[in-house]
This record gives sequence, C-alpha cells and structure tokens, in this order.
Amino acid sequence: MDKIDSLNIAFVAHVGDVVQSGDTYYNHWDSAWTAMELLERPSPTGLPYGLPYSIALGNHDMPGVNYNRLFGVSHFENRSYYGGHYGSNNNNNFSLFSASGLDFIVLALDNLAAFDPAVLAWGDSILAAYPRRAAIVSAHNLIGPAIRRSSATGDN
Repeated sequence: MDKIDSLNIAFVAHVGDVVQSGDTYYNHWDSAWTAMELLERPSPTGLPYGLPYSIALGNHDMPGVNYNRLFGVSHFENRSYYGGHYGSNNNNNFSLFSASGLDFIVLALDNLAAFDPAVLAWGDSILAAYPRRAAIVSAHNLIGPAIRRSSATGDN
C-alpha cells in the first residue's frame, strides 16, 4: 500500500481464482479476505473505501457462494466506484474510475461469461452506456467455444 502514490495506482483488477478450492474450505476464503481487505483500508489513499478494486470470479472460486458472501453486491453497492452487476449476484460486475484525466470502465466477468450470450450482451450494453470511457475487461476466461476465427482465415 505504500506504493500507491509513487506507482500511480488508481484501481486493482483481480482476474480470479481468489482461492484454490471453491466453496470447500471457508478458511481459504478467510485468508483471501484478509489479503483483499488491505486494499480497503482508507489510509494512505484518503478514500473512504480504500483503493478501488474488482474481482472476476475464477473457475477455482466456483460456484461462488463464498465469493458473493465476501465480495457480493452488498459489499460493493455503496461504493462510489461500483457501477452495478448482472443478475442476482456479483459474479459479473462493473466499476468506474478516473485517473490521470481519463475515465475508465472495468468489466469483471466470471469464468463462464464467454459461454453465456446473455452475460456478453449485458457487458456490451454496459460498454455502450459509457461510450466515452476507456474499457478494461477483467476476466478469468474470456475465450470460449462461441468465439470463432475470422472467416478471412477460412477456418470457420
């Protein structure tokens, strides 16, 4: 945390696999919380919720019960940088932040997003709603079977 200013860190995007064993061992999630909680300390950032961050749900975090218990909608919903989520949990969410005169949007997509057209459509609609923001897509697995090579290669 002592490098936030010197490295000009404005946001942290975690790409998933917060733990190794899904919801099996609560103590793994407690350890993960202890680590991530360091980002939430107001000092030295001066921000009330510490350094803004998001977490993409990885395959080792599935099915996500503990992820949502610790990092769910209720945890983030009152933070100024939190933009919202898809569906009834926080598995797919977005955040907004500004740094160095630029405005950003971060989509944090879960491990299964590449396989779910509805999630991808939601992500597309969020990006369309913020056309002037530079987009960062944070995902544990972004390429799925629905992604095909260009017809220009003849490999469809």
